Amino acid sequence: MELKKGELSLPHMISENAGVKIGDKIKIKIGDMERELVVKSYTKDVIFGSGLMGYKRIIVSDADFDEYYKEQDKSIMKLWSVTKAETATYDDIDRDFSKTSIASLSTINSDTVSYTYIMDVMTGAIMSIVSMFLIFISFLILRFTIRFTIEEDYKEIGIMKAIGLKNRGIQKIYMVKYFGLSLVGGGVGYVLSIPFSRYLMDNISKNIILTANFLNYLISALSVIFIIAVTISFCKFCTGRINKMSAIDAIRQGSTGERFSVSRKIKLHNMKTISTPLYMAVSDLVSGFRKFVILMITFILGTVIIIVPINAINTIDSDEILTLFGQGNTDFNLSPESQGVSYMKSGLEKFFADIKAIESRMNEKGFNVHIHPEIMLMTKIYADDPDDSKNILSLQSYNYSTDNYVYLKGTAPKLENEIAITEKMAQYYGIGLGDTLNSIDKNGNEEFIVTALYQSMNNLGFSVRFSEKHEINTEEANSFQMFGDFKDKVGNKTEKIYKIKTEFPELNIKSGKEYVDTLMGNVTSQFEILKNIILIVVLGINFLITSLLVRMLITKEIPEIAVLKSIGFNTGEIRKWQAWRIMIVLIVSIILGTLIANLTGAFLVSGIFNFMGGTQIHLNIEPLQVYLVYPVVILMVTMASVLISLGQIRKTNIWEINNQE
Repeated sequence: MELKKGELSLPHMISENAGVKIGDKIKIKIGDMERELVVKSYTKDVIFGSGLMGYKRIIVSDADFDEYYKEQDKSIMKLWSVTKAETATYDDIDRDFSKTSIASLSTINSDTVSYTYIMDVMTGAIMSIVSMFLIFISFLILRFTIRFTIEEDYKEIGIMKAIGLKNRGIQKIYMVKYFGLSLVGGGVGYVLSIPFSRYLMDNISKNIILTANFLNYLISALSVIFIIAVTISFCKFCTGRINKMSAIDAIRQGSTGERFSVSRKIKLHNMKTISTPLYMAVSDLVSGFRKFVILMITFILGTVIIIVPINAINTIDSDEILTLFGQGNTDFNLSPESQGVSYMKSGLEKFFADIKAIESRMNEKGFNVHIHPEIMLMTKIYADDPDDSKNILSLQSYNYSTDNYVYLKGTAPKLENEIAITEKMAQYYGIGLGDTLNSIDKNGNEEFIVTALYQSMNNLGFSVRFSEKHEINTEEANSFQMFGDFKDKVGNKTEKIYKIKTEFPELNIKSGKEYVDTLMGNVTSQFEILKNIILIVVLGINFLITSLLVRMLITKEIPEIAVLKSIGFNTGEIRKWQAWRIMIVLIVSIILGTLIANLTGAFLVSGIFNFMGGTQIHLNIEPLQVYLVYPVVILMVTMASVLISLGQIRKTNIWEINNQE
């Protein structure tokens, strides 16, 4: 599409964040020049389209670009495009480029672009983990269902064996049924996956150019065939129970009447303080726990796949997430509209003057705050060999002690020749505390002593922090940030931030987690949706599986229920007996699942955080959510399924003691 004068093409992320649609007019101001342009279309920008990419690219017509460009300093920024030879690697190009005298703000290659979509990968990884858990649960339920069906059909199987049918022939009867069910299920799933995959593709393709072709549908069809084949193989394995059944089972109604293990039933007279239905439930669990193993595993896995993503999302959504990006745990971030002024040219004096003016205005309005600057630039760093240098994100603050930052090892850099580096950098260069690093700039080489190690998910973990005494070249800086703290720690910080936002809207104030959310492409809202989807899916599975298991148990225990009714137990007491069994299993499963999730959660998600640069992740566990809200929700939904499934008890009559058909 060709843009005319006065038209522009806008990235999806900017349009969504600003609420701008096609046909709307927006103003773009660069320096003293301001123009009003019409949004003609949306841009799919692979390089700058990710939320983690700080820069965004707006496409304008040649005529509008010329007007903006002729008024600006042509040396402000240039975008170089380098095509590598097939035999070269990105590390080779990075080393060669670092040898030049060109000061770069950042370097981007296809690997870097892939890394910037890590949040989309993280979403997919969480869904993949959930899917694997669900597949495992489905096979457990499939095994239970097949075993239950075979045990219910002991009469038919015994008769077929009595009249001469072989085990393989009887198995084929079941396999035909399961093949038909698998074929129907796979076909329906494939058809439903087409609109669902299109919906997912539409969301992803807002920033990435994707094509829908015959190969995608072919791969999906082959995946369905593979799942059907695995399911049939598993069903064949589960029907092996038929080989152990004999014709005599039909006469004995599936029971041999023999027991070679000691009974573990508890004594009623030793449990006088509990009700009879509760005693019966505990007795069943003690003596016949194997019947409930599958249900317990399902509940435990369901709890784990709810709690782990919640803990990961709460960690990303917490105020402490700022420290994972190499920043101090400050209260808020400022992005004044005047920050468009080139501090690279005006120097630190202008930057500090603006900060002092903003701080004075806030204090006059009754906000007792301290604002400090944070400067970011790309620096060429090497350990031993200058030819092995790498462009690293460098950070430096002023009027803000380096002790305010979080370090994993060592002490904060204080002297001019001291430096803190990330653990990922230490691993890359093979160095540690007390070793030296060198930097290259237009003033020559400088040597620094490593005094501390920290972690940062900024720039994929490759960053360093200078001491305040180190002098940097502001002309090479690519970011001038402002962070603020309330000196008075009394009161609700969220309310204070809201008030200061209202008072100074032009400063674009963000809380710590809002600032990080901006860096990460506003993924918090996406994760909230993902969390709700996982919760709904798991609760739905718990509901259906519980209903299935309870109905199967009741069907199998009809003679026992009839006996209880014959000796005077009413329907309410029998329902309590059945409900108590599931409730006890559920409560134990939730406790175990929560403990497993909290103990292993950091390990399960550490790979994703480590990929971004986080080397020592401690998940933020919200006790109210993890130990109360979600367990209660799981308990309520599951017990609702139990109560709905207990209706068959009322229909059971006394004369069904022998369960004769």
